Parts: sequence; C-alpha cells; structure tokens
Amino acid sequence: MLKVSLRPTNPYEFTDQELEDLAAQLSEIDEAVAVQINVPPQRGYGVHASEVLHLFLETALTGGFEAVGVKVIESAIGWAQARWKKEQQEQTQLPPRARVVTIYGPRGEVLKDVRIDLPDGQPLEKGLVHQRP
Repeated sequence: MLKVSLRPTNPYEFTDQELEDLAAQLSEIDEAVAVQINVPPQRGYGVHASEVLHLFLETALTGGFEAVGVKVIESAIGWAQARWKKEQQEQTQLPPRARVVTIYGPRGEVLKDVRIDLPDGQPLEKGLVHQRP
C-alpha cells in the first residue's frame, strides 16, 4: 500500500472539497494508493504569498511503488498547475499566486519541491523524484 498524506500549510487555502477531489484523483491512479488528508489548525496569521501543499509519501518508493509514486507526484503537480491556470484566466488584472507543492519521502526528506509561477504556468522543480539508497 502506498500511503500518501496531503497537508496544506494554511488550513484556509483549500476547501475540504478541493482536497477531497485531489485525494480521489490520486487514489484513482492505482488501487494500492491510500490518501489521507491532514489539515492542521491555524497558527499565526496564515499570511503567505504562495499557496502551499505538502504531500507526504509515507511508503518508500521501492519495488512496484516507484512508478505509482511518480504518477502520484505528477498528478499532484498537474492539479496545482490547473489551479494556477484557472486563477490566471479568472483574475486578469493581477498575476496568479504562486503554487508550491513539496513532496516528502517516508523519512521526512524532501524528494521534490515544485513552484508554479512562471508566466506560462510551467513548474520549476528542485529535487529528485527517486529516493537514494
């Protein structure tokens, strides 16, 4: 079972329905994917220039989970990119807020950090998709 946990930085950035839709999208990738949503309580003022989502892969991407894990990561990035493009189309006077998706491995290590804020909505990626032994 590939356990995935979704956790926004700000509990008010996403509606419950938006997070549930993403969880369902990720779960549909493979029957071995189990997604949990963890919305933390608000701390401080919650002011952040970017919309940030943390995605925790709680199962190591080894064996049969590597390809599924890559699809989960790509799907989450595509979801954030679609949110950015929707805001760009709806709000033409201001540039859309940057979207950030940070993917963590089972030991809490950052596997990939993706920022979507280029003029064409393409993601800027840092990090690796595959874990190192």
